[in-house]
Amino acid sequence: MDSTGLRKNEIIQARPDWFDLDQGLLHVRKTPTFEPKDKEERTVPLTKEFREFLAEYGLRTPFMLRPDVEQGKSLYRYDFDRPYYRYLEPLGFRWVTPHIMRHTFGSLLASRGCSIYKIAIWMGDEV
Repeated sequence: MDSTGLRKNEIIQARPDWFDLDQGLLHVRKTPTFEPKDKEERTVPLTKEFREFLAEYGLRTPFMLRPDVEQGKSLYRYDFDRPYYRYLEPLGFRWVTPHIMRHTFGSLLASRGCSIYKIAIWMGDEV
């Protein structure tokens, strides 16, 4: 989330074909079971570190995160809150929500001089 600025449901719905590791790009795309919140597809540049992580993690099908879980009856295809907070709690970061991580992405880009316009486009926010 802090590497891409994705929303929680975008992470859960991410498909391997969204990732172009050669070009270093993430393409958030509409699928039969998912539409971006703003209804717009977008492209986000990937950091070198995140590309290296993805190369090691692998591009998994049909979903990048927990490919074995199908669409359920809940709001999300897969709710990663339990493993997410299980990881953060021992580190003393229980207060860091997925949405805070999303905002961290934007804040880090802004602190490095990236234009607010580009940040908004990459995050799928209105401009």
